[in-house]
Amino acid sequence: MSQEKIIVIGDGNQAEVVIDIIHSQNNYKIIGVTSQDNTLDKFCGYPVIGDDAQLLEIKKNTAFKLAMGIGGYRSNSKRKEVFDKLKKQGFDFINVIHPFTSISKTASLGEGITIYAGTVINTHAKIEDNVILALNSSIGHHTLIKGHSLISASASIGANVVIGEESLIAMGGRIISGIQLGRNVTVGAGAVVVKSIGANQKVFGIPAKEKHE
Repeated sequence: MSQEKIIVIGDGNQAEVVIDIIHSQNNYKIIGVTSQDNTLDKFCGYPVIGDDAQLLEIKKNTAFKLAMGIGGYRSNSKRKEVFDKLKKQGFDFINVIHPFTSISKTASLGEGITIYAGTVINTHAKIEDNVILALNSSIGHHTLIKGHSLISASASIGANVVIGEESLIAMGGRIISGIQLGRNVTVGAGAVVVKSIGANQKVFGIPAKEKHE
């Protein structure tokens, strides 16, 4: 069976992880990587094709899909901006899913998702576009993770939770069942969220409370 051709977006640490997971999937052939660094010729052994603007030129002669390699441990806005721009240009993204995961057959996955090893996605959970679920994260049943969010390593999201778009749950964060987070919420490392949180807030601690600048 021929492998589908893929170009990876980005040349940072997240892109390295994405490439490693693609290798483990064994379904795709990476033909290049995009980069803003015009001095870079290769990345992880693959040719650097230039910046994202080169994709339209390559598309004229070659059929391929994209893998999102931009991270979001500080902010998800850049990853969202790039994803939305490339979708408007007509590109499709693959889901990069490590084989050592547990994903319910009733779960719903969007496009451009990256799922690290050890992740568990439970019954009727829904993961929207361009979400990162990092190492050993857990998503409870009937929970919704809205687009462009990052659930960091060992974070645990309870059942019937809603995580707003562009939100960041840092390493080891805990969201108890039934909670709703608004858009662009940051939950600090190890925090435990026990009540719903409005948009654009940053919360830390046990129980999690808003941090005032």
